[in-house]
Amino acid sequence: MELTPSRKWLFRITTSLIIPLLALGALEGGLRLAGYGYATSLFQRVRVEGRDHLINNQRFGLRFFSPEVCFSTLPIKMEPTKPPDTFRVFIFGESAAQGDPTPCCGAWRYLEVLLRERYPGVHFEVINLGIASISSHVVLPIARECAACQGDLWLVYMGNNEMIGPFGAATVFGAKALPWPVVRGVLALKTTRTGQLLSDLASKLSGQRPPRVWTGMTLFLGNEVPPNDARREIVYNNFERNLQDIVRAGRKAGAQVVLSTVAVNLKDCSPFASVASSNLSPANQESIKRSCAEGRAAELGDDWKQAASAYGAAIALDPKMADAQFYEGQSLEHLNRFAEAASCFQTACDCDALPFRADSRINGIIRRTSRSLAGPDLVLCDAAATLLDHGGPAGHESFFDHVHLNFDGNYRVALLWAAAAERLLPKEVKEKAASAWASQQLCEARLGLTDLNRAEVVSQMLQRLARPPYNAQFNNSQYMLALTNQLKAVAQHSDATAIANARALCIDAIARAPQDYMLYLNYARFLQKIGQYHEAALEWKQVAESMPYDAFALAAEGECLVLDRNFTSAHESFSRAVTLDPSFALAWRKLGDLDTLQGNEEKAIKEYRRADHLQPNDPQTYLSLGEALARLKRLDESVQYLQRAVQLQKDYWPAHYELGEVFSSQGRLAEAKDQLQQAVSLNPGLVQGHVELGAVLFKLNELEAARQHFERALQLDRNNQTARAYLVLFPR
Repeated sequence: MELTPSRKWLFRITTSLIIPLLALGALEGGLRLAGYGYATSLFQRVRVEGRDHLINNQRFGLRFFSPEVCFSTLPIKMEPTKPPDTFRVFIFGESAAQGDPTPCCGAWRYLEVLLRERYPGVHFEVINLGIASISSHVVLPIARECAACQGDLWLVYMGNNEMIGPFGAATVFGAKALPWPVVRGVLALKTTRTGQLLSDLASKLSGQRPPRVWTGMTLFLGNEVPPNDARREIVYNNFERNLQDIVRAGRKAGAQVVLSTVAVNLKDCSPFASVASSNLSPANQESIKRSCAEGRAAELGDDWKQAASAYGAAIALDPKMADAQFYEGQSLEHLNRFAEAASCFQTACDCDALPFRADSRINGIIRRTSRSLAGPDLVLCDAAATLLDHGGPAGHESFFDHVHLNFDGNYRVALLWAAAAERLLPKEVKEKAASAWASQQLCEARLGLTDLNRAEVVSQMLQRLARPPYNAQFNNSQYMLALTNQLKAVAQHSDATAIANARALCIDAIARAPQDYMLYLNYARFLQKIGQYHEAALEWKQVAESMPYDAFALAAEGECLVLDRNFTSAHESFSRAVTLDPSFALAWRKLGDLDTLQGNEEKAIKEYRRADHLQPNDPQTYLSLGEALARLKRLDESVQYLQRAVQLQKDYWPAHYELGEVFSSQGRLAEAKDQLQQAVSLNPGLVQGHVELGAVLFKLNELEAARQHFERALQLDRNNQTARAYLVLFPR
């Protein structure tokens, strides 16, 4: 029977559209049934004590990052329906908004205390949604999901990662500088399991490999973006569109919005990379080098006028030379020409070829958005223009590094946020103001911030600043010395009385806010610092009870119990962590470490392999695997994993040391020598490293070198009997 025209069209539509859609639906359903892929929403709904709560999805970041470098929010637990008499505040942004390097005392925490102390009759629920390394492309879907969560106030503090975060011009996380409609299409597709499958296949077929291990800003070296690169314009356009849509989402949800410009370290952070203009003639390039050399020489003689003149000559030839602009700013500052210096510092930031800081274009977009979308429900907090040092650009008085605030900076920014937020508070809330804004000292008491907590943060920063690209900055060694002196000062005042006072401070803070899980977390870290591991484990238990879906707290409790030699309870904590979150690679590795410690290497190896499957290319996991295999005398397998560890992280001294020991036990002395030399070079205070290297050198008949390492071991540890026994063998 011949088909009518209408039936022909129906057949064509069915074969070309409906059947493919059915096939795609079947594929999507099959992938979900098979457990392939991940949920892409930020929140998950759970029951806690008989009530619904929203918690953070730890795998939310997989849509933007690889599993090896996937970041998440801080632990979140909130009721979908806001409790009565609660004022809910959402903080949106990146690591600076999250409070890195110490979220317990980030600006958002100072803000919480400021609001609570000024308005004691109001319950402020401050929820931090910041995630490290993200960009506005990630903040937008977070904001849209929060639109259903009854936030009263949205505070947006973002812009540092637009160039280096997902879809930025200098990103390492995938495609670079795609226009915003394309980005949104890609992200929408990846909300489906089919889209996730296609993305995985595309990555494998293209040969593009995401970062295999997170090494911080070092990952971006070699990824420079010149100041005039066309991709920057795409990023600025994307940021503006995303920011506008975030504000619109907040308004549609009925929230008041504070847009904050982003303060960065201009005065004490030299550019991370400086790229000369591509159209410079060879003669002009030489002239610039010569002028900069003259400027540096003049600086050494404190001839700042001559230095300014020399750098000015370089800038005249290439105005976008970031280094020259920065050093010109320093010279002008010494000449008390502060306005000109500030302009140079800003230009240096704007032209930085490794753009880790929000520049003037980013902050200009934030200001322009606040004007174009002006209304009674939107306030601009111009932190970048207000956070000054004696009227000039901000520096180390407010920042630990390029964008992350120190304790003083966190308080200053929090005060600015609080003043902006207050303008948007309902009249009935404003009428409850009971006092002026709390002092920094009072805020830090309420946050349980002790000198030992400060020292822990400074130690973290010293480790960070010792790595590229920080260690190439002009004042790095001077600044690290200043931080080291801070640590020494704390150590000199860490007597029993100081520790008792600090403990009392933490206990008082908890008594005033017993529902604040971060106070327990902060106190737990303090107790770990002073070696009170049993008490620390109890505080981590409190964190776990406050945040019952936070597997990290259970793992931290387990670590303290291991240090307290309570292996049975530690095993229970780690087991609960992996039961709660089977994808939590760290907890699987900790289970393996505990089983290795108890001599259960075979079981430990299975747990390490599980951790590796969940989070591939983790050097610590490979080190642990290598050590466990070495104990079982499976030396060839051990070498394979240890070599992978040092390939992934070349400065990972424990892996170099263990690999050297395994090579030595195999009689591969030359290779053992090389690995042990790298270990003691990276960690000169490693006593056993010097001893093992000395023993290898002795076997290689390199006697003088061996003697030096044994003597160095004794300098570090006068009671080291192995080194002393070897030295007896040397002729006097």
